[in-house]
Amino acid sequence: MKALVQDRYGPPEEVLRMAETPRPACGDDEVLVRVRSNSANPWDWHFIRGEPVLMRPAGLGGVRRPKFQVPGGDVAGVVEAVGGSVSGFAPGDEVYTAGGFPSAGHRYDMILQLGGTYSPRTLRRMLTAHGTLVQSFGDGGRMLGPRGNIVAAVALNVFVRQTLKSFVADEDTETLDELRELIDSGHVKPVIDSSFPLEQAAAAVSRVESGHPSGKVVVTVDQALS
Repeated sequence: MKALVQDRYGPPEEVLRMAETPRPACGDDEVLVRVRSNSANPWDWHFIRGEPVLMRPAGLGGVRRPKFQVPGGDVAGVVEAVGGSVSGFAPGDEVYTAGGFPSAGHRYDMILQLGGTYSPRTLRRMLTAHGTLVQSFGDGGRMLGPRGNIVAAVALNVFVRQTLKSFVADEDTETLDELRELIDSGHVKPVIDSSFPLEQAAAAVSRVESGHPSGKVVVTVDQALS
């Protein structure tokens, strides 16, 4: 099957390439999904570049080269096969995996930063006197990545009246099912910024890395390639 792979760390346009790869085997506790589309996320370009560098051995992959050759994990598709110990999924099931900054005159009771490069010091100026800043990763320096801003927020929190904290979401089936139901019912409407074919996935990741998208950046998969 065709897949987008990388053999080394670096800019998406330089290290990502299309290649013929073996069909993945489905383990006893695994689900094999035929991907129809996925989305490029900030986490993807961190993996592709291998940044923050100090996190390579702690989860990003190998120290000198990627441990996982096929990047990405936010996908939508159809179940092809399930392992013997898997329940809740069957072949044929459809499955999903998981604007500009306000002007300086505004003040908010809470700011949730899901991405971006704004420092805690900059964001707290947008808070009310007793407002709350919640950081869920984001971007940062090449060595420490978002953890630099998270550590800075912990230190700053001691000296200010606002509350500065971090948050990491847990991904589980129940939450994703609830989110799917909200989308299917029309209560939540996904916002699509742009769409790229798989062959241009590097450009999709670069757009996310630029910080300019106003919604999800989608990568579509031609089923003739799989």
